[in-house]
Amino acid sequence: MDAQSNSDSCSSSNLRIIVQNNPSEAQLSELGIKSWPNWACSPGIYQLKFDAEETCYFLRGKVKVYPKNTKEMAPMEFGAGDLVIIPKGLCCTWDVTLANNPSESQLSELGIKSWPKWACSAGKYQLKFDAEETCYLLRGKVKVYPKNTTEMSPVEFGAGDLVIIPKGLCCTWDVTLAVDKHYKFHSS
Repeated sequence: MDAQSNSDSCSSSNLRIIVQNNPSEAQLSELGIKSWPNWACSPGIYQLKFDAEETCYFLRGKVKVYPKNTKEMAPMEFGAGDLVIIPKGLCCTWDVTLANNPSESQLSELGIKSWPKWACSAGKYQLKFDAEETCYLLRGKVKVYPKNTTEMSPVEFGAGDLVIIPKGLCCTWDVTLAVDKHYKFHSS
């Protein structure tokens, strides 16, 4: 990934992210995807500047991109199975909210089975997170509606998802299927 974490000299005109959902195996093969380097990140917020045009294929996870210094480009979301072209000069915030179905080895590495468990029935819950929380949903389905922010859109996740919830988030959890999760709070 040719992105950097600073925001000096960001372009703002005529920039466009191109997303192709679920390209064919033939197209991926023609692009030589299997020979491309791999890059991965944990869920979180990343400030990025792209010094070169970048084409990437998402193997797993989900990201919402908030472009900076441009009114022409609205926030956009993409994830596993998407082929994405990011323009040179784009400065943006990546909000990586979840990892879909992490592998058993990833879960083991995090020690998730030793984390406490929490459960709730279907319903709406007003929550405030005083610390960053990582959680792994064993079952259930949730749509989170952030309060008092224009930088975050509602996010939906469910069984098999690994999610990082930022410290200070006030939100409504709309639980449509009862939740059972492992969780861990992180100190600042």
